[in-house]
Amino acid sequence: FPKKLTSKTISLLLDYPKANNIKTFKYTKLKLISVRVSNNLKPQNIILNNFKIIGIERDKTFFVPKGVVEILPNDLIYFFGDEKNIKEVCFKLETTNYSQIKKCVIFGAATLGINIAKELLNKGCEIKIIDKDISLCEKANEILGEKAIVLNAKYETYDLFENENLKNADLFIASTNNDEYNIIKSLEAYNFGIKKVVAINNELDYYNLMHSLGIIAVRGPKMSAYHKIIEEISSSYVVIHKRFCGSKGNIFLRKIFSNSHLINKTIKPIKLQNSILFYIRDYKIYNFNEKIKLQQDDIIVAICQSEDFYELEYWINGL
Repeated sequence: FPKKLTSKTISLLLDYPKANNIKTFKYTKLKLISVRVSNNLKPQNIILNNFKIIGIERDKTFFVPKGVVEILPNDLIYFFGDEKNIKEVCFKLETTNYSQIKKCVIFGAATLGINIAKELLNKGCEIKIIDKDISLCEKANEILGEKAIVLNAKYETYDLFENENLKNADLFIASTNNDEYNIIKSLEAYNFGIKKVVAINNELDYYNLMHSLGIIAVRGPKMSAYHKIIEEISSSYVVIHKRFCGSKGNIFLRKIFSNSHLINKTIKPIKLQNSILFYIRDYKIYNFNEKIKLQQDDIIVAICQSEDFYELEYWINGL
């Protein structure tokens, strides 16, 4: 259900107003959360309280940081760890004064737009859904009933933001099946001062462009389905694999179950140039730089750039 995957991703943003992306994992409550650093902040270091920085996108370049790293304005930071502590840091790094996300505008009344509207309605949001196709509007109105306001209007009508009071939305989502249109409408919303703008993206070619423009890029149904299949192929019963930052980053989790041959076994970390390793024990994250003796329910966490993907995948599956 690729459209459901995309809709769920957007609904998660309501729980994390400062975040750009959120990923959850089997076997642990720790999460991967990204945040864009405000451009008015000074370069700084942050105290890592049961979370780690596992990736940074800076000037269109992604890298996995090693050791102490200085946070710069406009960095897109990827954290992994305790969500409560990550949220506290996000509020310090992203200084935009978000209120609770309540008013949402969706451009695109096809199936994806309707699915997104359903997810947001379940979160108690007020929804306006807009499309130039009258038949799609009629269908959306029938499915959503009186729970959402459905507007039939030309996308090219710039005055729509003023006339329909769209500029006061807390969240704007461009969800048509045309990536270029989504970027254009997102830019209009951004220029009107809407603080959180999301564009559905099915083409990796536009990923860096949207990030550089301050638009949150969410995988569209086609890309969601592709990545879900690739991640399932790379995963197994004991190893979970997910991609982030437009597939530039990869994260593997391997749990040590009660019947694992690795219990009480001492293992040493693999040394790769673009990778970092941690392990989770009793919900706490520890650096994995030296040999460790594994215990039941430990989780090995391995993060890498795409250059180290195959070597790291081979290592963690072959333990």
